[in-house]
Amino acid sequence: MQITIKGRHWKVTPDYREYAERRIEKLQRYFSHLISAQLTVTEEGYRHLAELRIFGNGFDLTGKAQNPDPKAALDAVLEKQERALKRRKERMKGYKTRDPGPAPRAGLLGCGWGRDAHRLSDGGWAGRSP
Repeated sequence: MQITIKGRHWKVTPDYREYAERRIEKLQRYFSHLISAQLTVTEEGYRHLAELRIFGNGFDLTGKAQNPDPKAALDAVLEKQERALKRRKERMKGYKTRDPGPAPRAGLLGCGWGRDAHRLSDGGWAGRSP
């Protein structure tokens, strides 16, 4: 998985970059079809805003979290993304095996109940005006 880490109004330290890469790579436990991840940490006054975008095979997830500590902001956004990936995996798990439901009853097929059920063969209407 390709990981990009950017800082806005804040310098990303090598220690923080290593910590973030290690934590982001653990997301592949929950969903193995991840292509890339982009982490942007913005410093706004006293708080740090972490935004994590995850790109996978056919989906794009975005999560945001804020905290005065940049590592705590990263941990919060990772928890959100873990929950989102788990939800997505559960949805995909039952996709192919989902029961299509009961088959239509044979008695209702071709009974003439439709939009033109009251139309007579000569073009007139039975029981109501058009």
